[in-house]
Amino acid sequence: MEKQRLKQKSFLSMAFGGPYHYSDLDLRAGHKPLIEKYGLSDVHFNRIMEIFKETLTELNISANELQGMMEILESMRDAVLNR
Repeated sequence: MEKQRLKQKSFLSMAFGGPYHYSDLDLRAGHKPLIEKYGLSDVHFNRIMEIFKETLTELNISANELQGMMEILESMRDAVLNR
C-alpha cells in the first residue's frame, strides 16, 4: 500500500499543479495492466471520484473548489482508462 499511496500522492500533486508530471502516455501505460488483468473500468474510476468528493466534503472544501477539482480529475478519465 505504501507504493500505491506514493503513486496517488504524485498523481494528485500533478493533477493540481504540483511538481510531479505525468503525460497521457504515462497514465495509459501505468493503468494498461490494470485494465487487462483486473478489468479496470468506469465503475472503478467513478468510485474513486466518489471517495475523493466525500473526502473533500469532509474537509469543508468550498463547492466551487470541489467542482473545479472534480473537473480536473474527470479530464483524465480517458487516459487512465486507455481510451
